[in-house]
Amino acid sequence: MRSIPIYLAVEDDLSEWMLRRTLHDHPIDFTIGPVFKKGGFGYLKKKTPAFNELSKAAPVLMLTDLDDCSCPPELLNKWLTKPKNPNFMLRVAVREVEAWLLGCDQELRDFLSLRKVVSFPNPETLKDPKLELLKLADSSSRRIIRKAIVRRD
Repeated sequence: MRSIPIYLAVEDDLSEWMLRRTLHDHPIDFTIGPVFKKGGFGYLKKKTPAFNELSKAAPVLMLTDLDDCSCPPELLNKWLTKPKNPNFMLRVAVREVEAWLLGCDQELRDFLSLRKVVSFPNPETLKDPKLELLKLADSSSRRIIRKAIVRRD
């Protein structure tokens, strides 16, 4: 079976990791080409028409956070000014991609080396999932985790 080339467009390293992990687990074999990652959602919003056009040559998978927008269809309508190409896969994480991580209770606890049990039954309803994730990382029993994830400035 032949591998399918795909471009990624993301806000940050965490979003890139999430897409890479998702594609790794996908039954179709993808070869990840260039990753477009500059300046968060503003960059993605500005470049959405270009990514839509690029997807005519190869599939483009873009991941952005919903943040303060009311719903994904509203965000898509604002960002896409022309009809979406079928090879342009635009995904919106509700509220933020960090909410997806908070939904994996045991895995997150293990990764962050947490002593206490964590549970976020509805992480997408949290006002600031990134802040919750940082609080958990700050309570890690491993100094390297605290130092690598939580900035003190």
